[in-house]
Amino acid sequence: MPDIENVRQPPSQGNIDQRPESTGGMVTFREYLARESDLLWDAHHREHDAITKALERAQQAMEHRLEGMNEFRAQLSDQVSTFMTREQIGEREKTIDLAVTQLREQVNLLDRWRAVMEGRLWALSVGFTIVTIAINVVARYLFH
Repeated sequence: MPDIENVRQPPSQGNIDQRPESTGGMVTFREYLARESDLLWDAHHREHDAITKALERAQQAMEHRLEGMNEFRAQLSDQVSTFMTREQIGEREKTIDLAVTQLREQVNLLDRWRAVMEGRLWALSVGFTIVTIAINVVARYLFH
């Protein structure tokens, strides 16, 4: 049965400098476990560092995408603010219809006022014509 304290060292998987210096290629079990533990610990750290770097790159890529999405969302918000909703269009249409109705009423009032003014102007022109004719008649009668 082999001595637990002295175990033959397995072939090295890494650097030959990692072997503990010992006579005859024999290492103690404790040294063997310490060496294997160190190798596992180093491999774990390398794997952990690689995973951490990959996560950092993924996080940066995600942040970049989110920034792009936020810019796109801001552009959409700007565009939405320039468009009117159906309710706003309906309200605007009612306002325009009211303005058109008021303009039609004013035009109708102006047409009536113009007709009245034309009537008065006609009456004045007839009146001046009659006065002119009367003055001419009187002037002929008196000066002839």
